[in-house]
Amino acid sequence: MQMMDKDLIISLVNLIDITNIELTRVICESLYYLSFDIHHLQFIYQYGFKKLKDILEQTNDSSIYCSIINILTEFIRTNENISNE
Repeated sequence: MQMMDKDLIISLVNLIDITNIELTRVICESLYYLSFDIHHLQFIYQYGFKKLKDILEQTNDSSIYCSIINILTEFIRTNENISNE
């Protein structure tokens, strides 16, 4: 199951295209909801961090920006929880 999850996340990250705002909004929102699972979050960070960071620096779209910030916040929160345990 995790292999399928990894492939799905890689596919979503590869579909991100700053010239297609609507698609990028949907993908970033989907990645945000996937980030609630720690394994998905690790895959998103591992395979998508650079692309998400680049999009974050380029976008003027508030929805995309918020989704990416939420993913990064989820990553920080999860790592803090793991560190505290």
